[in-house]
Amino acid sequence: MGKNSGKGACKDANKDTGRDGEKEVTDVKELRDLLKMFEDFKKDFRAEMRELKDGISFCTDICNDVKDTATDIKNLRLEMQELLRQNIELREENKMLSERCDELEQYQRLSNLEVKGAPAESDPVTVLQKIGEAVGESIDATDIDICHWVSTPKRGVKNIVVRFVRRSKRNDVLAKCRKKRVDCSILGCAQKTPLFVNEHLTQKNKALLSAAIQKKKEVGWKFAWTTNGRAVVRKDEDAPVIHIAHEGNLAQIRN
Repeated sequence: MGKNSGKGACKDANKDTGRDGEKEVTDVKELRDLLKMFEDFKKDFRAEMRELKDGISFCTDICNDVKDTATDIKNLRLEMQELLRQNIELREENKMLSERCDELEQYQRLSNLEVKGAPAESDPVTVLQKIGEAVGESIDATDIDICHWVSTPKRGVKNIVVRFVRRSKRNDVLAKCRKKRVDCSILGCAQKTPLFVNEHLTQKNKALLSAAIQKKKEVGWKFAWTTNGRAVVRKDEDAPVIHIAHEGNLAQIRN
């Protein structure tokens, strides 16, 4: 009985030892599996971290590019504003210079008269002297500085321009011509084509005078003429004189 009990105890002990050994093997295997899983996790984690880092770096680069672009746009906007400001200044300066040049050009013409309507084959000095005889203001060769034909914007049409030695003589001739109308009959022509004697205006002042005359007709005003190279208008004999120095003044011609 004692021997059998001893054998049974040994068998149980061996069984327990076997179970413990198997358990240890299982635990080691599980531990190895865990370690492998952990290593795999670390690898995956590191890979994801690298991807995340690369993504962050890419986003940072994009943000920097956006910031640089925004800065460039801001600088370009400032440059554009500066260019616009300079352009406005240059336009104003150009306008002032153009007006000044026109004033100087008109000033140089204050001793001039322009004759329109004379036959092209006529001698300009003879035409001028005949006009003087007709209006009662004799014109000698010594009164004339220069007298010649000039082209006009109309093709084939020429006018006579005369520069007097003295401005006072020019003014006397103009005053007489405004009081008495003359035509080509004084030159021996069969046709009585009107001869117009006016101040010698710049193209700008001619355009202003033409616009003033047109506006005068539209609203029924009576008078439009020039004085010292400037267009002026007047509603009637009792109304004040309005000087037309630029297009904006045309708005004053109204009912």
